[in-house]
Amino acid sequence: MKVKKVRDIMIRDITAVSKDAILKDVAKLLARRRVSGLPVVDDHQGVVGFISEADIIHSIIPSNVQKEEVFLRNFAELTRKLSKVGEKTVKDYMTENVETVSEDDDIYTLTDSMLGRNFKTLPVVREGRLVGVVSRADVCQALMEEKDEEE
Repeated sequence: MKVKKVRDIMIRDITAVSKDAILKDVAKLLARRRVSGLPVVDDHQGVVGFISEADIIHSIIPSNVQKEEVFLRNFAELTRKLSKVGEKTVKDYMTENVETVSEDDDIYTLTDSMLGRNFKTLPVVREGRLVGVVSRADVCQALMEEKDEEE
């Protein structure tokens, strides 16, 4: 049985954003596309970062703040911050130095990277340019199909 490669399971119909994209627009795009994050690319489709739902949430509510404090005592401040953060750009909150995978990697190497580092989605590159993304769901489906083929 042939081991599947990333190219066999990646999503080629990709959406990526620039560093200058407005955060609130990206949040809407994430919701509309039903994805948890998007690659951030430069003018040559090189991956320069990744922006996730978690990055956007942390931009609004820092992780060191207690939920009760935010929602009960500081509701007016939270509302003000939401409107300010929404106008900020991706470059202010994206994760830089993002791990990428090659379309030639096998799915077992991919699985180790995803589970070992808790990635939900990884950009796929060819010669430094974004050519797709691959998610845990893609890996799950491929592994289940492989298991079915064995039986």
